[in-house]
Amino acid sequence: MQHEIVEKVQGVLAPWGSDTRKFVKSVRDYISCSSLAVGVINANDPQADELLAVHGWSGAVVGRWCSTAGKDKLLAAAMKDGFAVSYPGQRGADSALHKGGHAIVCVLPESIPEGRYWWLMLARDGNTAFSAADQQKAQLVLRGWQASFCVPGEQGMGRLIVGNDDRLIAADLSVRTLLLEQPQFYSELLTNLHLIVDQRFPKLADNETQDIAVKLGKNSYWVVFRKRRAVPGAKGHHWYIELRPLESDELTPVGPVKDERVATAIAYLHDRFAESPSLAMVSKYVHMSPFHFHRLFSKQVGVSPKHYLMRKQLQMAKWLLRAHRVPIGSIAAATGFSSHGHFTSTFHRLIGVSPTEYRESFY
Repeated sequence: MQHEIVEKVQGVLAPWGSDTRKFVKSVRDYISCSSLAVGVINANDPQADELLAVHGWSGAVVGRWCSTAGKDKLLAAAMKDGFAVSYPGQRGADSALHKGGHAIVCVLPESIPEGRYWWLMLARDGNTAFSAADQQKAQLVLRGWQASFCVPGEQGMGRLIVGNDDRLIAADLSVRTLLLEQPQFYSELLTNLHLIVDQRFPKLADNETQDIAVKLGKNSYWVVFRKRRAVPGAKGHHWYIELRPLESDELTPVGPVKDERVATAIAYLHDRFAESPSLAMVSKYVHMSPFHFHRLFSKQVGVSPKHYLMRKQLQMAKWLLRAHRVPIGSIAAATGFSSHGHFTSTFHRLIGVSPTEYRESFY
């Protein structure tokens, strides 16, 4: 349920989103094309996990292109001028990814020292050429994606794209600054992420959005993530990660725990917090008696299951209040409170201000 809320309120069609088909449709509705690819690539050694969305080319074709993309003449021309076009019969500037038709390639620098570029290729089969307006649209959409990634509209939020081998593919400006100030932060984040995912979400599916709360250095963070792949293959996936600082009255940070049943319960509470599951429901889910589950959970997490659930509900409510113009009544329902009044009174008692006052402090 939480992850449906996250997807709904974010609602922005972008190549790093979880709904690739909807994203591809939005691009093709804007600029007619038979094939497209977008990513943040290392121009000297592109990898399949650097592609954020692909349509119209098979995984095998894209894989072969990645192995030879450093010699792609159309890509090389685009990196020189920021933009390049190919057409049937053209010599010396075609692409190994799309031969015999019309194609546009746009690039924008992501990290000059690392040779990384935001990259978009659109192609058409047949004889219909891309117009000058199409070319301008392609450049504008690529610039828009890069800008929205690098400067998120949400205060305090950071973004990363991480390769299947843990190399950094892209990061927004706030995360870049954080990594310069705290070089150990990146390895600490990924170590915790992999350990917790393996324990709580052992069957994590592609494009499945999940989250954790974890302490990194001296601060606690809400980490929302999903594993994505634009092309098939064991090395085709990357991680899309969002970081948000947690306040002291929000969700309790919890790393790997000793008992797998506690880990399963934490994942269950994150998925079902909007339903306000009872102690009996959670303990039944992990095949324990309520008494023994309560004692085990409290010992390993540091707070009771009820307290953890309440903090999770309030953490989500505070995020919706400060980052999105969702009606307060809808927030109450989406975060597991029985009524608008129950939400308002609980929020004021535990946070110290009303939901409306809390929201207004951010606008």
